[in-house]
Amino acid sequence: MVRWTIFCLILLRLAIGWHFLVEGWYKVQSMYLVGETATSKPFSSAGYFREAPGPLGKALRRYEGDPDDLALARLVVPPLSREDEPATAKPHDRVPVGLARDWDEYVLRFTDHYKPTEEQAKRVKDKLRQAKSAVVDWLTYLPPADLREASKAKRFAAMTTEQTRTYPTGEVKRRMSMAERVVEYRGKLIDLRDTSGNKLRAFGKDVEGAKLRTQKAEVTRLRVGLMADLDERSETLETDLDSILTPEQQEAGPVEGEKPNRAIEYVDRVTPWMLCAIGAMLLIGLFTRLGAFAGAIFLLMTYLAVPAFPWLPSGGPSEGNYLFVNKNVIEMLALFALAGIPTGRWFGIDALLYWVWTAIRGKKPSLEPAKSAKQSVRSTAKA
Repeated sequence: MVRWTIFCLILLRLAIGWHFLVEGWYKVQSMYLVGETATSKPFSSAGYFREAPGPLGKALRRYEGDPDDLALARLVVPPLSREDEPATAKPHDRVPVGLARDWDEYVLRFTDHYKPTEEQAKRVKDKLRQAKSAVVDWLTYLPPADLREASKAKRFAAMTTEQTRTYPTGEVKRRMSMAERVVEYRGKLIDLRDTSGNKLRAFGKDVEGAKLRTQKAEVTRLRVGLMADLDERSETLETDLDSILTPEQQEAGPVEGEKPNRAIEYVDRVTPWMLCAIGAMLLIGLFTRLGAFAGAIFLLMTYLAVPAFPWLPSGGPSEGNYLFVNKNVIEMLALFALAGIPTGRWFGIDALLYWVWTAIRGKKPSLEPAKSAKQSVRSTAKA
């Protein structure tokens, strides 16, 4: 009986170790060996944490910034204060906070990189001010009520883009300004957050299902479209700034881009190798308890990111229905149990290290854990 138990525990350790090693190796391949292809992209945890509804996902988004909040910070023009007169207010002072920060930081990198002259520095400030005024005008422009007359005006054509919207009756195409699109985006985002944050919790289960996933996809599509158009304005500013450079300055090369998100970059670098290390430790039986404990903590973090709470939105089709307990919880509990059992001494390098260590200390190696297990089984049988 005890031997069969030991055999099953070792087999459980090997199976979990294989799972971790293969999962980690696939991520390593995607990042360092294969790279981006037509059918696959390198591993990144950004999308996982962006959609993670659990407390860990929310905490990381608060630290790194929610993509929707970051987008609105670049799209929403602050309203005029009570002291400002609409006729005399300076448009470049009303640039969205996030966009102003991005452009100001780029100009700082631009000046540090190219070291412009005093005359060039003045032109840089002028072009930045002009770009800010133009983008505020673009973000606040509203078409006139009579679209038939507006369609004939050049300003209407320059300030609007053709957008396609899908309704139950079919697709509709019409020209929309950025202000109209931002209002639409904010409205759908409010509805999505109300549904996922309040409605599902009130019902105690995911009552929306596919409808909620459709809402998420729609909000993401609107955000991506808005940010793509806004990025074109940023590229225009960069091109205008490059035009003031001399040929000698242009030889310095392009301005370095903004530094990537350090937290996500750190997670992406560490996770694949950590999974491989945990899997290897469990497979070869080296520092087995430490490997099991590290694996359990990793699975605990994944559960805190995407817990199986009934009121949270489901992640799409799954192999079964989970109520608080999912596969991550089961594997986590198994690893916590393995962390308290010396399976490495039964099969693995830990056994060899144990024998060497006891020989150095001049003691006779003992399989006391196995004897204790046998004695406990006998005592249970007697009881």
